[in-house]
Amino acid sequence: MALADPDPDKILLNIGCNKGHDSIAWLQLFDPQKQWSLEKWSQAVPKGVCKLDTQLPSPPSASQKSQGPIAVCVEAAPNNAKLLMEKRRQFGYDSQGDPGSGSFQVIHAAAADEAAPGETIGFPDAPEGNERAGLAFKKDWGLVQVPKETVDTLVEKLKLPRVDAMLVDTEGADPAVLRGSRKTLKTVRYLLFEVHRDIEGSHWAKETLLSVIEMLDAMGFDCYWAGKGGSVSSVTQCYESKFEKAGWANVVCAKRGDVWWTILEKRDPNSS
Repeated sequence: MALADPDPDKILLNIGCNKGHDSIAWLQLFDPQKQWSLEKWSQAVPKGVCKLDTQLPSPPSASQKSQGPIAVCVEAAPNNAKLLMEKRRQFGYDSQGDPGSGSFQVIHAAAADEAAPGETIGFPDAPEGNERAGLAFKKDWGLVQVPKETVDTLVEKLKLPRVDAMLVDTEGADPAVLRGSRKTLKTVRYLLFEVHRDIEGSHWAKETLLSVIEMLDAMGFDCYWAGKGGSVSSVTQCYESKFEKAGWANVVCAKRGDVWWTILEKRDPNSS
């Protein structure tokens, strides 16, 4: 998909970015200056349960006016946020680097559907590298107060002109995060989120997939189940009630008419 739209001036908002691998991959994909390395990052930061492919396509050629890609990594888990900031400094990713190489920002906050100025929320104090901690998955870790934000307020505070791609992985809080992103979603072209009915007490216990899909449909998104090897299958156009029984699954969406939507449509066997 990067090859289909190689313009390096893209902004990623990664909500629940955990250990930052997706953010670094984004920067490497679109940085013509080749300042970012997912392979080096993955050697220094625990990769987690899923196999990570560090062999990415070559980045696009630079234009003189290019500012390079931006990745905003929002992580609520205190120890993971600390790890991200430490590794960011260690790799020299906390500075701008060469002109046009882009930037990597780390924000310690929990995203929600609403938040008052200065509000905090108790978040599990999980061990460094843990991928399951969330507002609905707390185990016996104890809670630490962390800043609570909506995506829309974060984007405003960071003065981002737009968000091209948004990844949401909050261990069951994704519906709330999306509802706190309505303004931001107007500019988003590519969206990925998780269904997590396997986590007791998560937002998916009180919200249907259909309600989320209908909200996104009204904003111009088509959504698909995301399978292995880049395979997809339409949710928006082929919704069935049995979809509500999905325990854990990824959903990918793109704005209708966008070049990335065209790619997803070609991959969907149900597309006419």
